[in-house]
Amino acid sequence: MLSGRASCKKFAGDYPSDVTAGCELLQWHVPSQKNTFIPGAGIGHFSRDTPRFKKGEPAITPVPLACILLSIQEALDQQGLSGVQIELSIPEGLAIARKTLNSRVGVKGGISVLGTTGLVEPWMTILKKQYGSGFIHAQRSTYHGRTGLRYARLMFPES
Repeated sequence: MLSGRASCKKFAGDYPSDVTAGCELLQWHVPSQKNTFIPGAGIGHFSRDTPRFKKGEPAITPVPLACILLSIQEALDQQGLSGVQIELSIPEGLAIARKTLNSRVGVKGGISVLGTTGLVEPWMTILKKQYGSGFIHAQRSTYHGRTGLRYARLMFPES
């Protein structure tokens, strides 16, 4: 197997204003006797222990990590190879992370890699139906999605 690289852009799903939409994921690989996955630059790490993760671990949740490892194994099986060392990086991850709440949840040095569908629930419709005037206030706020729903419930309980 030859060394090489590949890249792709993150699909925005139905949320094109997501700060990670369109970011590049870059993968480098080199032949190896065993499979090794290295979370590279732009992928955040936990800066403190959490109930699910230990300090220093890469901020990749179990579902996408399992998908990444399965994809590596499937590619090796297709090619009849025994091992590879792969480094995955997100070149703009650190800059993107500054636009997120990752630092508040203890993720530093890049973005977290989460397993999501890319589909956003229509919270604006739900807010409008359930909260009427509260929705108008929530819509004017800087809060969105579930945070907007919580904001509306807290600030306008009578709505």
